[in-house]
Amino acid sequence: MSDGLAGLDEFCARALADHGCASVSVAVAERDEVVLARAYGTASVADRRPATPETVYGLASVTKAFTATAVCLAADEGLLDLDAPIPGSFRWTAPTPRQLLRHRGDLPAFYSFHYGNGPLPVGIDRYRTLVREPGTDFEYANLGYHELGRVVEAVTGRDLGDHLRERIAEPLGLRGFAYGPAYDGPAPVARRYSADGRAYATCFSGHPAATAGWATAGDVALFARTASRLLKPATVAAMHDAVPISEHLGTGSAGSHRAAPDR
Repeated sequence: MSDGLAGLDEFCARALADHGCASVSVAVAERDEVVLARAYGTASVADRRPATPETVYGLASVTKAFTATAVCLAADEGLLDLDAPIPGSFRWTAPTPRQLLRHRGDLPAFYSFHYGNGPLPVGIDRYRTLVREPGTDFEYANLGYHELGRVVEAVTGRDLGDHLRERIAEPLGLRGFAYGPAYDGPAPVARRYSADGRAYATCFSGHPAATAGWATAGDVALFARTASRLLKPATVAAMHDAVPISEHLGTGSAGSHRAAPDR
């Protein structure tokens, strides 16, 4: 592995300088363990705190893979039917969890973020409107994963964040994982900065199941290597059996790789 990583330090230092980023964290997992973890730059510019492999970052859309795994766990346990329409009233037939996992629930491409001192001032249910018949086409949708988070909470009776920690993070040994608008775990956290170097305030999202995870790079690498052990073999095999976006383009998002098994 060391031969393949020649020049990594120089590459990361150059990337930080070229793009004006404060820090970057890199990790590689092999089998059941993290075999490489490095960090570069400054996790907090104000107090000049360096980034380390233990530094936690906001996962943004990588959160979708954790939510999708929770959905597949619930299906494996018989708590939900991946092909049954989700609750609610829609213009057309309600989308199914399987369609939402594949970004084919045909909810709109909606983004809801608010940087400030409280929750979002406007609810997002008004945007819960299908743009076409579910299953018709690909539409990358944070709202779809918001719906999946709601479904998981309904069938498990648990807050999604608690469920993700107890059923995924803890069994896999993801020590830095957390969920919510601000990091509340034990590890040091990297500040978020704008392109011109301003520190962002706490980010509140109307679709947290799509965007509100936190973890170290090592946690993410370990999750990618070991999450399959939580699921049944048929589910694991189907996780990579996503419908292509078009005849010329395959799937390209973390969530859309989490397809669902045939039942």
